Amino acid sequence: MLALQYVRSVPRYALARATRGSPQVATGDFSLLQLGDVEEPELPGPDWCRVRPSLSGICGSDTSALTGHASLYLDPLTSYPFVPGHEVVGVLEGDGARVIVEPALGCRVRGIEPECPRCAEGRPGLCENVTEGSLSVGL
Repeated sequence: MLALQYVRSVPRYALARATRGSPQVATGDFSLLQLGDVEEPELPGPDWCRVRPSLSGICGSDTSALTGHASLYLDPLTSYPFVPGHEVVGVLEGDGARVIVEPALGCRVRGIEPECPRCAEGRPGLCENVTEGSLSVGL
């Protein structure tokens, strides 16, 4: 499928930062975004459902990454290249139910029991186990 991917490049990131996120750099030939074919991901397990996006948002952290203003603090927890736009509403494939995607990959979806204190509080965005479980490292 065709998708925009954020491709990690230190020189391009430095250029975006040096030009203060100039629209010409952020969207031009030196952009960190690359249009290309990506494989449709396999579902991680039998309890997962495929969602066909209806609408996806680009959040502040995505735009910060494109303009060279992102904090690199979470960089070790990021898989590259990635498709930005984790704020998604869509339809369940085969069911037709409208859904909102929870982008945080906490203990429950990683198959970790018991859940960490943050996930047990209902705060998977602060999960303490983002490097553990049945999924790849990531938020």
